[in-house]
Amino acid sequence: MNNQESTIREVLECIGNVNRLFRDMAVTLRRSPEVQNSLTGLEIISYKNGTNVEGYLDAELLDGNESAGFGMCNGMLIRG
Repeated sequence: MNNQESTIREVLECIGNVNRLFRDMAVTLRRSPEVQNSLTGLEIISYKNGTNVEGYLDAELLDGNESAGFGMCNGMLIRG
């Protein structure tokens, strides 16, 4: 395996791990008595200055409040 293939494999593994962590956190949130549902999303978006992996985790609360955002993950910047 060459250097480029190794880098691609590492990036894909990292994205998979982040996606799994978001799903696990969503399951944990759903177990909370004040949470009706939780939603996750993970997107890979290309910008002029590079590609960004962005994700979110929201909880829909039983008391009727708007969903509570639990953050945005802009942690991986891939420059090509």
